[in-house]
Amino acid sequence: EKLNSPKCAIFIPAFNAASTIVNVLDRIPENLKKSVTEIFVIDNHSTDNTQMVAVNYREAHGLHNLDVIRNAKNEGYGGSQKIAYQRCIDKGYDCVAMLHGDALLQQGQHGQDSLLPVDATTAMRILRDLLTALVHAHRASVLHLDIKPSNVLMDDAGRFILADFGISHALRASWHM
Repeated sequence: EKLNSPKCAIFIPAFNAASTIVNVLDRIPENLKKSVTEIFVIDNHSTDNTQMVAVNYREAHGLHNLDVIRNAKNEGYGGSQKIAYQRCIDKGYDCVAMLHGDALLQQGQHGQDSLLPVDATTAMRILRDLLTALVHAHRASVLHLDIKPSNVLMDDAGRFILADFGISHALRASWHM
């Protein structure tokens, strides 16, 4: 099932990530991969074959909503983010999640992944609860600016809540579309 509203994207900035990009894409739950409007990788002019590895992944997995963009020159990490967020604005996305393309799994103290695996149903619940929170914040003209796992809490009823608005900003009138 596609999320009709809000329109969401997953952005993966990548530089010399040929050895890690498949693992990053594999860690996105299948249901989430198919439910977001777009997943896009911005290869920041890598000197390895990051772009081709990501394109081959798209073809091998039939992931038609995966787009792979290669910058003509290295724009730096911030430059790639600017390109990505402008793309999201231009396409009218309501939200975007950023996953780092060179992220290696970090092992916890007992050898388990530091990212707890969740099933697709739970991933969709988390996404929908956070999107609801973001819609409310944006309607109140507030940008959170620090969405990360440690800022997601679960209440006693099992709802996921966006926390820590410490670096949030009021939305400027010029940012409204």
